Amino acid sequence: MGGTLMSALEKLIGILDNILEKVGRVVEWLVVPLTLLLVYEVITRRIFNTPHIWTVTVATQIYALHFLLYSPTALLKGAHVRVDILYQKMTPRQKAILDAITYPVMLIIPSLILVREGHKYAAMAWARKQVTQSLDRIPLYPIKTVIPIAFGLLFLAGLSEFLKRIVYLKKGDA
Repeated sequence: MGGTLMSALEKLIGILDNILEKVGRVVEWLVVPLTLLLVYEVITRRIFNTPHIWTVTVATQIYALHFLLYSPTALLKGAHVRVDILYQKMTPRQKAILDAITYPVMLIIPSLILVREGHKYAAMAWARKQVTQSLDRIPLYPIKTVIPIAFGLLFLAGLSEFLKRIVYLKKGDA
C-alpha cells in the first residue's frame, strides 16, 4: 500500500473516531436523567407510597438508549469484555492479525445485517405505532429506531478498529 493510501486510511480512521467520540460524549450524559428518574421513583415509592409504572419503563428505555449508543465508543476505548485467555499472551502483531480476521467476521458483517434487520423491526414498530403492554402505553417505536442507528455506529467503530489493525500491520512491514 502506498503512502497516499495509508494517509487516506489514517484520515478516515480519525474522522470515524472523532464522530464516535462526539456521539459518546453526548450519550454518556444519559446517565444523569436515568439516575434522577430512578431516585424519583425510589422517593415516591418508599416515602410517599405512590409507585409509578411509567418510571420503570422509561428508565429501561433510557438505559437501552445509553447501552446501544455508547457501545461503539466503548469499542474504541477497549472497554468491551474480551476473553483474554489466549489474547493476552499474543504479541501486538499477532493481536493485530487476529483482530483483522475477527472484526469483519464477528462485528462488521453482523453489524450490517443488524442494521438491515433493525430497520425492518423499527419500521414495523412505527407502522403499528407500537406501545408497551402495560397500562401506561408508552411508545416503543422511538427506542426501536435506535437499534439500526446503534448498529450503524457499531459498524463504523468496527471498521475504524479494523483499519487501525491494517495500518499497524502495513507499517510494521515497512
